[in-house]
Amino acid sequence: PGGPESEVQHADSCYEDPRLQTVVCNCYPGFNGPNCDVCSDNYFGNPKDVNGTCGPCVCNNNIDPNVAGSCDTTTGECLKCLFNTEGFNCEQCSPGYYGDATTQSCKQCICDSFGTDPAGGDCDQITGQCPCLPNVVGQQCDACAPGFWNITSQTGCASCGCDPLGSSAIECNQFDGQCRCNPGRGGRDCGSCEDNYWGDPTVQCYACDCDNQGSAQTQCDRRSGQCVCLTGISGYKCDRCDRGTTGELPNCVPCGDCFNNWDRTIRDLSEQTRDLI
Repeated sequence: PGGPESEVQHADSCYEDPRLQTVVCNCYPGFNGPNCDVCSDNYFGNPKDVNGTCGPCVCNNNIDPNVAGSCDTTTGECLKCLFNTEGFNCEQCSPGYYGDATTQSCKQCICDSFGTDPAGGDCDQITGQCPCLPNVVGQQCDACAPGFWNITSQTGCASCGCDPLGSSAIECNQFDGQCRCNPGRGGRDCGSCEDNYWGDPTVQCYACDCDNQGSAQTQCDRRSGQCVCLTGISGYKCDRCDRGTTGELPNCVPCGDCFNNWDRTIRDLSEQTRDLI
């Protein structure tokens, strides 16, 4: 259109299409149409304007130029971004991916399912940093911060709470929360006496000495010293048969219905007597 001196001409020659009996212009690269007044696929601009041009779409090499419609021929917006990229110019990684989109290096984010905040959205599209729950650290949110443990709670890591006098460090085992105890100290937080002892570690600790036959474990209550008894066994040290049983350790057997019925009657009478008093 306009001839050689026109500012809207985008071809130097033309030819006649014998089948359609129309004149077709030999367009410059990037221009298309019988009159070269539209942009070719993957070019954009407004060739109908004075000095209008059609330039290549800027998609950071993240489109296939051989695929039609990969960008908007008017605005230049990239429409079919490849290599896990997005954006007007395919200039950033897609959600769930991170890296440098301009070098086709977008990688999938790997976020730990226990330590990642499900409400925090996707990872950072540049650094790959996942959104962590409280007191969780690491690019993948796969570790507790120093002094914290129990990432599997899926609510964030809990404080180790290691006793400052009884433990040798603020860090604890990441799985069970056990602090590293100084000699003479025990318990998860090292705030108690050492294993198989009870009492106040700042004053004095005493041996549990639980009866081997009557106890379920060697560790007694760390504050009171009461041993953990097997069924049918009682006593501070779990060293005698419980009330309502007969025999000798560790063979304590129930007395039976006769005792149970009579014992129930005695308890009822005792309660009535207390009420009367």
